[in-house]
Amino acid sequence: MANSIDFPTETKWFITYNDEEVIMSWGDVTPDETMTTGQPVLTTFDNEEDWSEVLIENGINPYPDPEEEEEEEPAPPNPDDFEE
Repeated sequence: MANSIDFPTETKWFITYNDEEVIMSWGDVTPDETMTTGQPVLTTFDNEEDWSEVLIENGINPYPDPEEEEEEEPAPPNPDDFEE
């Protein structure tokens, strides 16, 4: 069964849980968006403070540094940088 948030009138924050009550995903949905999850439990919040508090209590940083999220592979060396 899919759970969803469809074009809320105000931004909603959410946390999804699996059957073992493990947090699987989190985020927000603005009035211009829709979100569907296959996780069995979807908890919504009307304010960001309550949402972030639950995540922090569960050891999750709701505001990760973008550099931490995506680790880019180093670019291959440019042959023009080598001296002959």
